[in-house]
Amino acid sequence: MQLESIKKAIREWGILRQSEKASTDFLGQGSLFHIDVKKVLKVSPRIDPIVPTYVHAYLGVHEGKLLFFLMNNIMDSESEFSKEGERIEDFIIVEEAKYMDQDLFGPFITTSQSRYFNSTDAIPSNEAITRIIHWSVLKDKWINSAITTPNGLFEAFVIPSTDLEKETEVFALFGLKKKKLYHYPEAELIIWNETNGFLLSNSEVESSFDDIVRPVPPFGQGTIAPQNFHLMQVSELSRNVAP
Repeated sequence: MQLESIKKAIREWGILRQSEKASTDFLGQGSLFHIDVKKVLKVSPRIDPIVPTYVHAYLGVHEGKLLFFLMNNIMDSESEFSKEGERIEDFIIVEEAKYMDQDLFGPFITTSQSRYFNSTDAIPSNEAITRIIHWSVLKDKWINSAITTPNGLFEAFVIPSTDLEKETEVFALFGLKKKKLYHYPEAELIIWNETNGFLLSNSEVESSFDDIVRPVPPFGQGTIAPQNFHLMQVSELSRNVAP
């Protein structure tokens, strides 16, 4: 997919996420997307063997479809976008929103366990299923609430690369987790692979802030500083200068 089409799709989601009906319709097109780990962690031969630490998963809308544009944090930078002669779109992996495949996930859901990011403590897989079901059941109401907040709906997610295994199938599933007692659920991505099953972010461990999948906005410092999302910046710039 050409870079201009990718930027246009990201701009489109940036507009549609402000509409309750549009965002509900598009987020209803699927509950997960595939992650080709080897492809998304690939970097330019010039900077190999530097290993990316994060993957940015941008939402976009193209030809009526919800898409996810995956790019690692090293390539998603102003310096890499400005390299003469480099096709930066070759480092952007495009995935469509999909629904859960019972044949793929069913056996694990009924027989295995899950774990929190960067934790060796196994937890019941029903915690993952609960969050996934919460998204399925509550997402329309949650969207209605989220678009009225200062940050609005998410534009992208940040995924730690340490939680992405190269030698197995990996998927990211939408979920809703309760951040604190009496607080409305918070959107997240739950990573699933055939080796470890579901990987969950632990909302009770604040020290894991930089080690979990998290949505942006809100932006912050370090990993989630706005300047680290160059694809988003150039897409928004294109929107601002468009006639």
